[in-house]
Amino acid sequence: MKLSVRKGFNLKVVLDKLHGISEINDEGKVGFKGFDFTEYRRLLSQIICFPDSAKHTNTKSLVSSALKNCILTENITEQYFLQQLKLELKNKLATPERTYYVLTSINLEIMDIQTEGWKFLDCEIEFIKGDYHSKFNGREEVINDLGSNFSKNSTPLGYTRVEIKVKSRSKSEAINRGIDALNLFRALACIETNHVGFIAGDLYQAINKVRLGKVHTLHDADGKALSYPIHFEPTFKKSNLERPKDTAIFQKNIKFYAESIDNKQFSSDLENALLRYVDALDESDNNVAVTKLWGALESLVVCGQSNCDLMPDRIAARYADFELTKQIVMHIREYRNTLIHKGARDDESIFRAYNLQNFLRSLLGFYVSNSHSFTSLEEANKFLDKVSLGKEKLVSELESIQKALKYVTPEEDE
Repeated sequence: MKLSVRKGFNLKVVLDKLHGISEINDEGKVGFKGFDFTEYRRLLSQIICFPDSAKHTNTKSLVSSALKNCILTENITEQYFLQQLKLELKNKLATPERTYYVLTSINLEIMDIQTEGWKFLDCEIEFIKGDYHSKFNGREEVINDLGSNFSKNSTPLGYTRVEIKVKSRSKSEAINRGIDALNLFRALACIETNHVGFIAGDLYQAINKVRLGKVHTLHDADGKALSYPIHFEPTFKKSNLERPKDTAIFQKNIKFYAESIDNKQFSSDLENALLRYVDALDESDNNVAVTKLWGALESLVVCGQSNCDLMPDRIAARYADFELTKQIVMHIREYRNTLIHKGARDDESIFRAYNLQNFLRSLLGFYVSNSHSFTSLEEANKFLDKVSLGKEKLVSELESIQKALKYVTPEEDE
């Protein structure tokens, strides 16, 4: 279990600041003076790199507990804080799991689609033909308590209801994991149903065809609705109902991708990229979609490396017209950099978003292909580096290697 500080940040500065405004009351509890402590505590949470096992855990709570332990023991060193944080995480991960249900909706028609048996992130997803199962009660009440902004159209007319069974150590972990599980299904569904390009229409429209409903509620094992946490889509807009043209192929392809990803040693990298992909193409502002999608591609194609100059060649290696594809990738990179650093934008980013979507589709097919046995993204990407050299250079390199092999001293027989 590895914890670290994000590159370039100074953990000691933040710890010293929080220590300086802390106080211990007569009951032995830690408090903080002033109103700025929440910002510094939030910063402390954000500069720590947590392992994948903590993805759905409430890391802010763990950081707060570790910080208070340091203050109470008057040991505010970086090393001791990270030790305490690691201990808090270890104890949290050792907590027994409980069963929860996440209830939400989706704009996918499921007339000819299997309703049960979908499993992502160890969560069981069931699509409901009609109303939620009778054991789930109180959903409307807890939504109504939030006010009319939430209760109005909380389950849009025509949307398919979804029940997600989750085993988690906490409520917040349960609802986050449940929604991520459905979003993984939705990412693969969008790969199957999204258009591959833009011809006419609204330049500022979300590309994703399969969309979430408005409100997501959490229920205990008996079905009772919990008043907290409740998640919602802040920019929700009712979408048209989506029905795949060929439901048999739709289901077959989703199952193929899901099973292939599970079988890869770098499955978590692929899952994270898919979650970023589906989140990006939910955006109606395609300038935002481009920046998010570029980040999703970076997480796969350069896999943590800082050298993004590798991306054009690696992405283009998947295409017959290598040079033209490379030019497109380079253009999108330049536009994305200009957008981020100078704020300059235009009205044509929907075309760039479609290009990036198609690149990610192609790469996903490459990474999960059964014809390859890559053990890591790094290995797969180095293979793309070789392909990008082109046939002529590869043949020349092969000839040189074959000549060199003739001069290798054979091993003596034992």
